[in-house]
Amino acid sequence: MTMTRTFTAIAIATSVFAGATSAAMAGPIETVNVSKNGIDVVPIQVQATGSKYNKIKTHSRKFGLKLYAKAAWGKKIKHAMVASGHAHIGEYTTDWHRNYSNNSRTFVKYIKPTIKISDVQFVGKNPIQACNAKLANHRNALTTGATTQVTAYFELSVTSKNLSSSGVSKNHKKSALWYPVNVKCLPKGTVGGFTN
Repeated sequence: MTMTRTFTAIAIATSVFAGATSAAMAGPIETVNVSKNGIDVVPIQVQATGSKYNKIKTHSRKFGLKLYAKAAWGKKIKHAMVASGHAHIGEYTTDWHRNYSNNSRTFVKYIKPTIKISDVQFVGKNPIQACNAKLANHRNALTTGATTQVTAYFELSVTSKNLSSSGVSKNHKKSALWYPVNVKCLPKGTVGGFTN
């Protein structure tokens, strides 16, 4: 009986604490999400010279993204920015026309930016490192070629404040996306110009 009461007391205390934490974390922005949009099968091509992979043949590539943010009741998303590492992909303010109205709490936008591969931020291995890791396990990759995968990183940041306003952290919220990208490790001797 005592043990049952103890567990009940712990459950109640935990529930109260969770409610208090949730209330404390509440802010003017309810939801922020950046996600992959559409089917994406175009690989990044990597070339080999000598005994290893050392050059990305693909100069740039399109990435399909869906940007979404929702403000709390009576608030607005006033500014949004999406980036990958040092690649500044897009910045949007309240003049985003069809995707935003003064009476709307939500921001939705579908984009397909073309980004230089050298500007993309990767989580873990970059394409060259991924191909050399593949080569370490499959020595015939230089002869026949191989396929692998890397992960690109994107981040959407939104605010309910005008950029000229000074706001606290609760007025800003971010969302991250780990975007899987196919990589084609070309057979040694493959030549050609950059591809998109």
